[in-house]
Amino acid sequence: MPEIDITTSVSCKIWCKYCPQAAFVKSYYKNNKDAPRMMSMGVFKTCIDKIPLDWVVNFSGFCEPFQNDQCIKMISYASQQGRFVNIYTTLRGFTEKDLAIISCLENYNLLIHLPSKLQEMKFTPSPEYLKIFKAIYNDDKIKKRFVIHEDDEFIPEIAQVLDHGYKYVLHPLHDRGGSLDNLPSHDYRPGKIVCP
Repeated sequence: MPEIDITTSVSCKIWCKYCPQAAFVKSYYKNNKDAPRMMSMGVFKTCIDKIPLDWVVNFSGFCEPFQNDQCIKMISYASQQGRFVNIYTTLRGFTEKDLAIISCLENYNLLIHLPSKLQEMKFTPSPEYLKIFKAIYNDDKIKKRFVIHEDDEFIPEIAQVLDHGYKYVLHPLHDRGGSLDNLPSHDYRPGKIVCP
């Protein structure tokens, strides 16, 4: 099934060490230093309404999607059109209100990248974060998966919540745009990026 990735804002606050954030930001502002940092709901609707309904909408791209306070409205809009939505998040910026809205949706997966001991992500969970994480973990109606990188471990605050029988996804670190010296780079395909 075809997919489209949505980047809701520019310059992610998490700065995962494997993400080419600096290169992305530089490229984004290259031709227009006044380009908007946040995607507006209007721009999102204009774009998404041009995409066939059978395409999966991934809220991922190069940022934590919930940095944009319009993100939950964008997710709801896409889902209410009958689209399947994948939400890739660290939960940073995610609120209890967002949780209430997501729990009412039908066609979605919530994929939560959890903080870990190797600190691939640059943030420390707050008490509010842990409260929301626990609420999601304990709600069987939420369609969720937890992700951690291979060769890493959960931080104690997360490990004590997780049931050891719960299946979580071990995700290998991958090179994104040549940001990691210790991993082979993906194949580069020259040429323009075009929509089919």
